[in-house]
Amino acid sequence: ISTASLDRKVQVHSILGLASSSGRPPKWMRPSSSVSCGFGGAIVHCCATDRVVRFRTVVEEPALEKVSRVFEASMDPNNIIAFCQSRAALAQNPEEKRLWQFMQVIFEVDARHQLL
Repeated sequence: ISTASLDRKVQVHSILGLASSSGRPPKWMRPSSSVSCGFGGAIVHCCATDRVVRFRTVVEEPALEKVSRVFEASMDPNNIIAFCQSRAALAQNPEEKRLWQFMQVIFEVDARHQLL
């Protein structure tokens, strides 16, 4: 640890000099907690006093999370056709509906026959 005074003197102190007779640093130097943010809004919190690790998920846009979960569930190869059907039913205009119907045909088993 270093300190500086107004008379331009810099003093360097050893952390070991702050240790008690047991050789450990004082309690005020120990971190009380640590926080780590991870991918996807997951927060891990470790508290030094109770030694419990807590996981928490933070969602900033609930609507985006809902759409993302539906999309991930639909990526099952057996579910893609059903996903295209549901998106075609929810389409706001005819062009979008035709697009989803076309995507559905592409994923069909006999897509070549249906396209011809």
